[in-house]
Amino acid sequence: MSHSKENRCAVFAHYDAHNLVDDYVLHYLNELSEVVERIVFVSDCDLPPEELIKVATITNLQISGRHGEYDFGSYKRGYNLLKEMNLNQYEELVFCNDSCYGPFSPLSEMWNNTATMSADFWGLTWGRDPHFDHHIQSFFLVFKKRVFTSEIFSAFMNSIKAEEYKMDVVEKYEVGLSQKLRTARFNGSALFDTPFQDANPPMACPFKIIKQGFPFIKVDLLRNNPLGVARLYKYNAYITGDLYKLIKKNLERTAPNYKSQLHYRFNPVKISIIHPKLFLIRTKNRRRVSILRVKFLGIQIFKLTLNSISHSVTREKA
Repeated sequence: MSHSKENRCAVFAHYDAHNLVDDYVLHYLNELSEVVERIVFVSDCDLPPEELIKVATITNLQISGRHGEYDFGSYKRGYNLLKEMNLNQYEELVFCNDSCYGPFSPLSEMWNNTATMSADFWGLTWGRDPHFDHHIQSFFLVFKKRVFTSEIFSAFMNSIKAEEYKMDVVEKYEVGLSQKLRTARFNGSALFDTPFQDANPPMACPFKIIKQGFPFIKVDLLRNNPLGVARLYKYNAYITGDLYKLIKKNLERTAPNYKSQLHYRFNPVKISIIHPKLFLIRTKNRRRVSILRVKFLGIQIFKLTLNSISHSVTREKA
């Protein structure tokens, strides 16, 4: 298959609590336009005309309006609009969203990976949360024509609706999409891999995958650091110049206290004796919560959870 951008189209999902199109989003869209021929920009916001104008010269089609179905609701709307405009002329369909800062390397490099050539659909990282089946995370997905023209894909996309809880969105749509496509015997792949214990690589071990060539850093990681990753300030070693300034500007607008998260110094501990399945001592950190677990022969024999401050967290999007 040709890797020419003329064979690709994309749906870009956007949300901003203040009904703005941030400069980091424009950077992403400009980079995306280098690898796809057509972009449908779908905002889950009532964007004013002066904000929509910002994307009009970069994207081909724009949809704006509050729908409350998270990114998958935006993917659905963009997909259906492309179907009305001869989606079948393309060989690949890209779904991506504004939950990442970047890219800080050309997106074209991902299409040079052999995994993208052999897979029916692919993304960047696996989600391995113990509560869900393993799946390809939905912030960047690419589907070959045999997938996005299939009845199972169309039925799935049009089943998307508003859900009361964010975890229902993850289970039904992010996890559910990988499940549906695997059941239909489509082959999926992720380009950047980590040890199995990293359930959410972009949030838990960002520097591991960045060193592999992962071209993004998650917005929520720098705003809130929900998994307590230590020494996040090191991200500026990988992102410099204008993009660094755009990220800093967005963080100052959306998360005024973000610097306290960047300098967090908790270091998780993992100690195993002979083999982790025999005896394991491990600490994890969640936002203001530390967990100590001791396992013997794979069975948890001790768990201690420390809450430093009772709190509630509201997350705009993952």
